[in-house]
Amino acid sequence: MSCPDCGKRVPILFNALENRRCLECLRKARIRTIREQQKARNLNRMKSFEDGELFVYVNGDKAEIGKVKRKNNKGDGYFCYYHEGETAANTPLECMYKLVNSYTIKATTLGGVMEEE
Repeated sequence: MSCPDCGKRVPILFNALENRRCLECLRKARIRTIREQQKARNLNRMKSFEDGELFVYVNGDKAEIGKVKRKNNKGDGYFCYYHEGETAANTPLECMYKLVNSYTIKATTLGGVMEEE
């Protein structure tokens, strides 16, 4: 049997273990996974938001102002308000950006409650 990634011959033992990849491709996949986990941990450390904080949500070519309700259970994002209703959407950290001059916004109705800063 051959490796689906590179086409090299895969030892019989690896076929039995259902890896079906050569050692080199298994090692590369493991390194890739570790790097992705490290990147996610670094992103979580760099981007932290407080409850009630305003931020910019970027999705493709659209940008919206949102307000943090609370952190989600997984810890990889936040529940956020984007309109005047009380429904909060689960938003991944990758799409959230700090709003540096949020102090200039004196009042907002995001989340259905009129708040003055």
